[in-house]
Amino acid sequence: MIKKNIIIILSLCLCFVLFGCSSQKSEETNPETEEIINKIPEFEFPDSCFNRFFSKDEKDNVYFKAGKKLYKMNNHQKLSVVSDLLINNKYLIMYSQYYNNSIYLLLLSVNSAVHHKPGIAKINPDGTHFEYLFDVNNTLDIINMFIYNDIIYFNPSTENENLIGYSLEEPYNQIDSKHYSIFDERAQQIKEAFPDYPISFEQHTYKESIYMRHKNEDESFSIIQYDVENNQKIEYPLDQDIKEIWCIDLIDDCWFIRTDQAIYEYNIDFTVGKKIFSGNQLSTYTIYDQGNGRYDVH
Repeated sequence: MIKKNIIIILSLCLCFVLFGCSSQKSEETNPETEEIINKIPEFEFPDSCFNRFFSKDEKDNVYFKAGKKLYKMNNHQKLSVVSDLLINNKYLIMYSQYYNNSIYLLLLSVNSAVHHKPGIAKINPDGTHFEYLFDVNNTLDIINMFIYNDIIYFNPSTENENLIGYSLEEPYNQIDSKHYSIFDERAQQIKEAFPDYPISFEQHTYKESIYMRHKNEDESFSIIQYDVENNQKIEYPLDQDIKEIWCIDLIDDCWFIRTDQAIYEYNIDFTVGKKIFSGNQLSTYTIYDQGNGRYDVH
């Protein structure tokens, strides 16, 4: 009797082991039990590096060029002038970027008729203490200027051309960059991860969503949001007055859209928006270089 009971117990144990192993193997090999979560691939440079005209300090002040001035806008929407774009009748501001308690400037030297030499300077956020730092080369034809890890970069507008970088620490050495246009590199990276999404040149990533502009058949514009985590597409129609877009910058949860006629500010889901500048406030400087032609500085 005891021997029979032992045999029964051993048989039950063997069945339990075999069933358990079979069940575990089934769970491990069944793809339906695995949770697949889409994620935007990580890129070396943060999304703020993709902004073109707007930057922000630690106190939520936003800095940008408009017309013939460099402006600061505080978090109460109050505007103040940091500087004229033409400094000392000698330097003309092409790009600006706030970084570590200073506003860094890409300038053109305009006190001669030919070969306007580019250089880097900085100025305090209150417009005081302008300081010219160093000369740079081959930076006229660029998409944007950005600063990351104490290096100032110039993103080329032409294909197969490397980023130009300079250290912001003396003696301001030029940095060899392995990157081409960060816009093209990230667009390619996203396209490989999400081949079904039509990735355009101008895009931003924010909280597992990809944002890009879209031109509709009636010539109006929309911002398309691809929520990659939930595989959803959302379209945000923009103001009908927007007929041409120069840049779409994203700072935290706020959009800044610059057109040929105005500058608009929107919240992240485009439910609230307003026009910051318009009309002759966006008048430009035009300079001529007998060696390279005409430049309009916006």
